[in-house]
Amino acid sequence: MQLFGMSVSPYVSRVLLVAELKGITLHLAAPQIDGALAKMIERMSVLRDNPDASLDRIVIMEGTPFMQTVNPLGRMPALEVDGRYLGESMVICEFLEDAFPEPALLPSDPFERAKVRQLCLMCDLYLMSHLWPLAWQIDPLTRDRDTLRRIEEDLHRNLREIEQVMEDGTWARGASASLADCVLVHSMLMFQCTLQTTTENLGITAFDPEQPFPGHPRLRAWWSQLQRDPVFGAAMTRYRRDYADLFGQLVPDRSPASYAIWLKARCPRS
Repeated sequence: MQLFGMSVSPYVSRVLLVAELKGITLHLAAPQIDGALAKMIERMSVLRDNPDASLDRIVIMEGTPFMQTVNPLGRMPALEVDGRYLGESMVICEFLEDAFPEPALLPSDPFERAKVRQLCLMCDLYLMSHLWPLAWQIDPLTRDRDTLRRIEEDLHRNLREIEQVMEDGTWARGASASLADCVLVHSMLMFQCTLQTTTENLGITAFDPEQPFPGHPRLRAWWSQLQRDPVFGAAMTRYRRDYADLFGQLVPDRSPASYAIWLKARCPRS
């Protein structure tokens, strides 16, 4: 089986983690990635020369003709299984759970299975909705302190809501790792890595790399325990490394001005 996507995507990395926990070999394929990176760098050059240039939305690898043939939405990830393709990360994760039931990442009890799915949806529908609004605030030219304050409040509210569904213990829900752990960990890592692209203090305490989740003891304990777990800890280290490597290619000087150009090339505002 092949998984099409990039490991810096939290949606791709959750599938990779599910496969690793189940002992499934997935070949990660990133077709046309060199060309996509070259196109991104070209767009950044255009923006340096003409900051007001209007560019269509582009996401690395997503939206390419190939991706649109394997997933009608043109988004990663897509899973190839014997010449057939599946899109959407949660659909792929549940397919792997059905096709490779051991070790189980969904509880046998129907109510507990639903609770795990609830955590996954709370993360994807609510928490992740703040990622791009936050990324735009890293650029000093588009920064608005009132917006940052609202994002901080919304993030803490979402984290409190997630904590209410979690349980005390090593794992988000239940006595063993579940899909919820795979979904939550990489989504939260994406927030941390995004904030670490700037040395400025944006006032976002929820995902502080040194003291994450202040005021959320259940999440803090869960995060600390995951980092000590051999599989999850290694996956977290890989994600941070891959994100830093890719960002270093696109914004080598890490300056706010270069970040702003990258951001506009990556996802122009509507």
